[in-house]
Amino acid sequence: MHMCLMLSACQWAWVTGSMDEVRIPFLYHKAATYQFAREQLQSPELAQSGDTMLAISALALTEGAIGELDASSRHLKGIQSAVKEWNRVVDPVPTLPQRMLKMVGEGLRTGKAGQLVNVPEYQPTFMALLFASIWDITALPPREAPRYGWWEDLETPAARLWQNHTRDLNLNYEISRGFSASQYVPRILNGDPKSSRTSFIATFFYLCSELGDRYFDVTMIDWLLEQLIDDVNAGEEHLRMSEWTQSLWLFCVLFGASIAFTGRANNVIEERQLSKWRGVYGDKMKLASRELGIKSWQSARAMLAEVVGGIDGELEKGLEELWNEGISGETSGESSASPAVVELSESD
Repeated sequence: MHMCLMLSACQWAWVTGSMDEVRIPFLYHKAATYQFAREQLQSPELAQSGDTMLAISALALTEGAIGELDASSRHLKGIQSAVKEWNRVVDPVPTLPQRMLKMVGEGLRTGKAGQLVNVPEYQPTFMALLFASIWDITALPPREAPRYGWWEDLETPAARLWQNHTRDLNLNYEISRGFSASQYVPRILNGDPKSSRTSFIATFFYLCSELGDRYFDVTMIDWLLEQLIDDVNAGEEHLRMSEWTQSLWLFCVLFGASIAFTGRANNVIEERQLSKWRGVYGDKMKLASRELGIKSWQSARAMLAEVVGGIDGELEKGLEELWNEGISGETSGESSASPAVVELSESD
């Protein structure tokens, strides 16, 4: 409960532009989540349990959203260390979402992907994807300030990558306010909700890259897909503007679908929630087929290649199965409302 209410306060701030009205309950639930995590970590049996990883993941997301990048980075690195311990015992097979993030990250870092020059307006998901592709967890928090898509007097490899992908964008935001080489003053939520969402979504990408489907439960999936679908919906009106916009939008649709279709439910309620998300993203794939003239997986693959570069055999097999399942599935096609909204309306 504390974790959900803590994250709900972030949602409130994104909608209203300020944390002020919910600051006290936010701090209370945040402190309670920290207390729970500390108690869990003191027990060897509970330290790597699903509840513990969920709490630490929620704290990483929250600290990232409010601009406490040092704290968020510590949580992410702790999770990364835990994953390395797990992998000594079991050699996990990368999940489809993990493969997709690796693929697009390599495309953006190596220049195989095009430039972010035709995205018509600021979309947190797109910028979060770029951010998480340039800096891995070991490089967090970056001591460089991507302000207005540029660094003055900095010619580091990361700076050049960011500039290459954003130099022609009319960015009217700051992904990090008050950032200096030695100190960061967190003001994101009260100063820039879009930048806060960018940091929040980027943190989700880091978590997904590390955890795969291990402890990435339906509660976390819900929070991620709620944010992704907002940008997917906002991007629909720009689909015909450029091939880059189409490719990036299609990637975001397929990534959200991969999370929904590979998610593992623990009970009937969670399965119903995942099923509704699969319907939402299945409808988006059908929309892509209609609006962009994608009649086959090969056409979809060619469009994806504009943003991701090469697609290896295992990844292509998974994406083709995902595409065919989404296109053939019997989804409503009547609403773009998120399952969380549907759940609330059904319970009235």
